[in-house]
Amino acid sequence: MTQRLCALTYRVTHEGLRNALFFTRVYARILRPGLAHLSSAGPPGDPVLRPYFDKLEKALDYWVEQTKLAG
Repeated sequence: MTQRLCALTYRVTHEGLRNALFFTRVYARILRPGLAHLSSAGPPGDPVLRPYFDKLEKALDYWVEQTKLAG
């Protein structure tokens, strides 16, 4: 995003739009279905996906700790 001169508005750049679309698609196609599958009322998660989500959770916890975002 770039700020417009003498205004309190912003303009989305080409790179910013590409990043937004990428993360939207990752969420819609990977994270949301995967998390829904793990938290369904059935067995405690897909044994194939579970290690990857555990690794993701550990990485996010580490990142939050390193950036001091923990509440």
